[in-house]
Amino acid sequence: MPRWRSATSISTNSARRAHSALSSRVCWSGSSRTLSSGRWANCASSLASVRHHNNSLHRLANEANRRQPKQDGEFAESLFRKLTRSGLDVFYDAHRQATLWGKDSREFERIYSSQARFVIPLISKDYVHKDWTQFEFETAKREQKNRRSEFILPVRLDDSRLLGLSDQVVTIDARQYSVAQIAKFFIEKCRSIRRRAAQNGRRTVRKISVDLLTPQARHALGLIAAAAVPLPVEYFEKLFQKYNWRRLVKMLRRAGLVHSNDQLLRLSEPVSKAVRADPEEVRRSTEAWIERLRPLRSHIDTAAFLSLHLLTALRFDEAARVAVDIAQYTSLGSWNRIYLLLLSRLACHSAFSKLSRGTQVQLLNSLGIRLCEAGRHREALQRFAQLNRLSRTFGNSWGIGQSLINAGVAAIGLGDRAKAEKFYISAIAHAKRSRDQMLLGRALSNLAQLYESRDLGRAESLLEESLKAKAAARDLQGLAVGSAVRGGFAVARGDFALAARWYRSRLVPQRAWGCDTSTP
Repeated sequence: MPRWRSATSISTNSARRAHSALSSRVCWSGSSRTLSSGRWANCASSLASVRHHNNSLHRLANEANRRQPKQDGEFAESLFRKLTRSGLDVFYDAHRQATLWGKDSREFERIYSSQARFVIPLISKDYVHKDWTQFEFETAKREQKNRRSEFILPVRLDDSRLLGLSDQVVTIDARQYSVAQIAKFFIEKCRSIRRRAAQNGRRTVRKISVDLLTPQARHALGLIAAAAVPLPVEYFEKLFQKYNWRRLVKMLRRAGLVHSNDQLLRLSEPVSKAVRADPEEVRRSTEAWIERLRPLRSHIDTAAFLSLHLLTALRFDEAARVAVDIAQYTSLGSWNRIYLLLLSRLACHSAFSKLSRGTQVQLLNSLGIRLCEAGRHREALQRFAQLNRLSRTFGNSWGIGQSLINAGVAAIGLGDRAKAEKFYISAIAHAKRSRDQMLLGRALSNLAQLYESRDLGRAESLLEESLKAKAAARDLQGLAVGSAVRGGFAVARGDFALAARWYRSRLVPQRAWGCDTSTP
C-alpha cells in the first residue's frame, strides 16, 4: 500500500467497510449550547480522509467550557444521552474538562470549521447575548461558505432572534418536538450521508486515496492525468527523471489508482475527476509538461504534445505557433491526422480570434496543407480562399502568395489542371510584384511540371527559370526538388544517362547550392 501523508488515513478496504456503519461524532458545550458533529478532514463536501476510531467516520469536535441555565443544560444533557445511545460518538465538554483545560480560541475555530461535519446551535435568549457563543456562531458561518451542503443545523429553544441566521434556514423547534424526536432527526441526517457515500462508494474511496498520497506520488499522478495522451512508463522516465517511476507506478497500481493493461498508464474516471478537482495540481502538472516539452518542439511527436498542453493552459497563440512550425513545412505521414485535428481546433472561432494576425495567416496555410495531405482537397481550397481574403485584409504578402500556390496544389488533387494553372500563374505574378524569389521559384517549378505532358520544351524553360530563382533565394530544398524534376524531364526525352546524373545531384545537392544550375 502507498505510504500515506496522514496518520488518520486507512486503507481502501477499511474505508469501504467504514461506509457501511452509521457513525458520527457530535459535541456539545455547556456555555454555548451548541452541538457539533465531526466531519471528514481535508474536504468541504465529500469524504477525503477518515479516522477509523470506535467504528466512526468522523473526528470529534468540541466547544468552549462555559456554564448555562439549568433548563437549557438539561435539554443538552438529554440530547447528548440520546445520541450516544444511538451509536454516535459524542463529545460532551462536561466529560472532557481535562481536554479543554488551557485551550485557546484557535482550537475552537478549528472545531467549528475543519473538524466539524455539522454544528447544531441551541438558540435561546442566553445564547444570542453571549460574546463567546457569537464567536462560535460566526466561525461556523464562515465555514458554511466552504460547504456545498447544509452545515449549521439550528435548534430553537425560544423565540430569541440570532443575528446572522437567515430566516430562510429551516430550524427545529424544541417546543414542538421532544428530545427523542430531535435526536432521531439528526440520526436520519447522518444515515442520509451514509447512503450518499454508499451510492458513490467507489468514487469516494478513490478520492480518499488521492488526497492522502505523499506529495511526490500526487505530483506523479498529476503528470499522468495531465498527459496529452496515455503514455508508457518509459516515456515518463525519460522526460521526468527526478521521479522513481517504477516504484511509484507499482504503488499507485496497488492502490487501484493507475492501470496499464496495454502498457500505457491510465487513470480510472473517478481518479481522474479527483485529480482534476484540484485546480492548483492541474496547473502545476500542465506547466511541468510545457516546460519539459518546450526544448523538444522541433520533433513531430513532442511538438504535438506541447501544443495540446498549451491549449489546456489557454495559451492559444503559442500553441498555434508550435503546431504551425511543424505542420507548415513537413510531411507528417501518420501524424498528419493528429495535426489536422489540432489545427482544426485552433481554427475554431473561439481560439482563432485570440491569435495574432501573423499566426492566423500561418495557421490557415498549415491547415490547408494538412487537408491536402489527407486527400481532402476541396476543403483545402476553401481554407486557402479564406487565407487569401484574410491576408489581403491584413496586407500580408506572404499569405497571399501561399494561398495561391497551395490552392494550385489542391486543384491538382481534385484533377482540375486548368484551375491549378490559373493559380500558379497568379502566384508567379504576385511573386514578381513582391520580389519573392522563393515563391517565384516554386510556383514556376509547379507550372513546369503541369506543362510536361503537353509542352516539354516550355516545361524545361520554366524549370530553368525556376532554378535560377531558387538559387537566388538560397532555397536548397527547392533546388534539390528541381534536380529531381530535371531528371524526370530527361527521362521523358529518353536521355537516361542525363536523368541519372540529375537524380544523383538531388541526393548530393552541394553543387546546386552553389547556384550551378546547368550541368550536374
